[in-house]
Parts: sequence; C-alpha cells; structure tokens
Amino acid sequence: MSANSVVIGEWIFDHVSYDVDRDVLYLSIGEPRPGYGEETTEGHILRYDEQDEFCGVTLISVREILDERGEVNVTVPPRPQMHELPRSDLDRALATC
Repeated sequence: MSANSVVIGEWIFDHVSYDVDRDVLYLSIGEPRPGYGEETTEGHILRYDEQDEFCGVTLISVREILDERGEVNVTVPPRPQMHELPRSDLDRALATC
C-alpha cells in the first residue's frame, strides 16, 4: 500500500488525485479506467468499470465536508468474498441436471 492510499472499509484505493479548484477527491483501485458512475445517498459517486466491477469513488466537496463535520461519510459496496461450495452440495446439484 502506498503512502497516499486511502482505505474505505475493505477497499484500498491506491490511485488518489485531488482537484483543488473543484474540491473533488478521486480514488481508484488500480489505474483509473473507463466506466460509469452511480451516485451514493451521500452525494458522492461510486465508479464501476466496463465489466461492472467496482473500481473507485469520487468524493464531492470533500474539504468543505471535512471542515464542516470533521469526517466524510460514503457508502461503498461490500467487497466480494470467496465462498466454499462443498462437493456434497455440488454433487446433488449436478445429479439433477
């Protein structure tokens, strides 16, 4: 993790860029890439790449919010988790096909 990485929940954003004039903080997992955004309930933007994978967050008015509240709230999606599927469960499913 680099010195300027930002961690939100279980996500590590290793590419960080701040637009001082617009007071917008761009956080990306890996190199920024093409995709689309979805607004959070807090008014920030969650970024998804062209394969619909969560890849970043855009924090709007970040310095203003920090000065006013001392913290910035943002809701991020849960990090995907690996689940183990026991052979017994899969054998039953495969037997029905």
